[in-house]
Amino acid sequence: MRKILLASTALVAVAGISAANAEVSFSGNSAFSYTTFSDDVTDADGENNNEYGTDTDLGLSWSTTTATGMSVSVAIDLDDSMTANSAISGDWGKIAFNDQGDADGDMAAGDADPVEDVTLGSELGADDVVLFDGGESISGGHISYSNTFSGISFAIGSKNAGNASEANETSYSVSYSASANGADFTVGYAAANTGAPLAAAASVDKNATSLNAEVAVGDLTVSMAQNTLSNDRNDDNQSAAGYLDAKSTNLGVSYAISDALTLTAQTKNVSGDSGAASNVLYNDYKFEEKSYGLAYSVATGVDLFASFTDYSQSGIATASNISGTGTTVKIAVSF
Repeated sequence: MRKILLASTALVAVAGISAANAEVSFSGNSAFSYTTFSDDVTDADGENNNEYGTDTDLGLSWSTTTATGMSVSVAIDLDDSMTANSAISGDWGKIAFNDQGDADGDMAAGDADPVEDVTLGSELGADDVVLFDGGESISGGHISYSNTFSGISFAIGSKNAGNASEANETSYSVSYSASANGADFTVGYAAANTGAPLAAAASVDKNATSLNAEVAVGDLTVSMAQNTLSNDRNDDNQSAAGYLDAKSTNLGVSYAISDALTLTAQTKNVSGDSGAASNVLYNDYKFEEKSYGLAYSVATGVDLFASFTDYSQSGIATASNISGTGTTVKIAVSF
C-alpha cells in the first residue's frame, strides 16, 4: 500500500500540486454473491451452473484547486487490478485521462439497464455465447475533453491500442438535461469508431452508437436506449465469421417504494445480421432479455440486491441458438 501512496503522490506532484495541499478521500466496498442459471445447452463435464462470487474495491482520490483556479484530481481504484484516472478542469472544460481507456468520450451513452447484476449463462463460462446483448459498446478513450453549457454537455475521446495494433477508438458524445413540470429528463447520443487491429482479411473494425433518454418523475424513473454495433471485416465478406450488424431497443423502469426499497425491470430486444465460420449469412439474428430486480438498504453502508433474468438467442448457427434463466443474490457493504 505504501508504494501505491508514493506513486500516487508523485502523480499529484507532476500536476504542480503537493499532496499536503490536496483534499484526500478514501472509499471502499465489498460484495458477496450467489448466482445460479439454467439453459438448454449441454453442460460440459464438471459444470454445475452455480457459483459464489466476491468483489472488493478500494478507492483513493485527491483533488485541489490551483492558484489560477483550475481543478485537478487524481483517483485510483484497486480491485483485481489497479485503475488510475486524473482530470484537469476549469471554465474552459475538462481534460480527463484514464489508463484503461474509459475516459469521458462515452459520457452520453446509455443502456437503460437499472437492474443490478443481470445474469447470463455465458458470463459464468458456460457453453453459450451471446453475440450482442444490447449494451453500449463505446469505451471513451485514454484521453477525453468535455464541457457543459446551458444544459448541453459534449465530449470527445481517443483510445490508443498500442504499437502492435491499429484498433484505436475515436468517440464523441452530446447530451441535454433539463427540468420541467416536476420532471427531470436527459437525452443523449454517443458514437465511436474502432479500427481493425490487423490488416488480415478476417480482422474487423467496429462502429457503435448509443441513443438514449431518461425521465424521472418523483419516485419513478423510465429510461430508453437504442444501441447499435457493426463489425465489418477488412475483406467486406458479410457471410464470414466476425461480421455483425445489430441494433437493440432497450427499456428500463425503476420505482422507489420507500427510502430503503427500489424495484427495477428492464427489457432488451436485439435484431440484426451475423456471419458464420461456414460462410453463411444469418439475417434473422435475435437476442431477447427480460430482467427484474430489487435493491434494499439494510442499513447505512449495507445493501441487498436480487435479480432474475430470462433470455434467449436465435437466428444463427444451431449450437448458438440458446435460451435460459439466471438468478443472483448479492449483499454489499461500503464506506
